[in-house]
Amino acid sequence: HTAFTRCYAEKARLVSILNREEQAYVNRNWSYARSWCREQGGDLAVIDDQYENEQRFPPQRRDLELPTWIGLSDLLVENQYAWSDGVSPVLYTNWNDKEPNNANGDEGCVSMHASRMFHGTWNDTKCDLEKPYICKKTSGTSSIRTEL
Repeated sequence: HTAFTRCYAEKARLVSILNREEQAYVNRNWSYARSWCREQGGDLAVIDDQYENEQRFPPQRRDLELPTWIGLSDLLVENQYAWSDGVSPVLYTNWNDKEPNNANGDEGCVSMHASRMFHGTWNDTKCDLEKPYICKKTSGTSSIRTEL
């Protein structure tokens, strides 16, 4: 696991370790983030329930307050959100008030807020903005979330 983490850190400039399986990295746009995750054998993170949502950014974390890309988007069909892995059903959402709103008609990707004010809520956002991101790499039955 150490070599795995080191490899990711060298490639993506490690910012913070969230827990044994999650690390925080530099900002990229949604498409780049998804491509990078796939190159590592994973995909952008899927969040299936409130517990998983809360585990991404525990309230005691003060070093991760930027909105962060997750694997949800409506890029395939407008207003029909789907996970980027192509197989996971959308079982849970945690939209911020009045979201998703597709502001200016060009918000197709979803980020998760980590700030105290909007902690854990989701927002549809322009896909070309650069944000931290979470990758999820599955190996057998265990998963490693790597790039935030």
